[in-house]
Amino acid sequence: MTGCSCDLLINVLLTILGYIPGHLHAFWLIYRRSKAENAYGRGQYRYVGSGVYEPLQGGATAAPAGGVGAKPNYGSTGPGY
Repeated sequence: MTGCSCDLLINVLLTILGYIPGHLHAFWLIYRRSKAENAYGRGQYRYVGSGVYEPLQGGATAAPAGGVGAKPNYGSTGPGY
């Protein structure tokens, strides 16, 4: 999720107060997002605020795109070739 939210305001205020606190908060938010992506799969979560994500329908049991252990398909061949 992008845009103007409370987290943006916090980052701006912390950056004004000092370079390091603003960046630490931004890195924490990025870490939380990557953690949600690993837990729920890419695009299978929604941001609810304060670095908290919740799964979309299906929850944490939803398999990542392509299934578990699926070989990557780069578009040059169909699946199973």
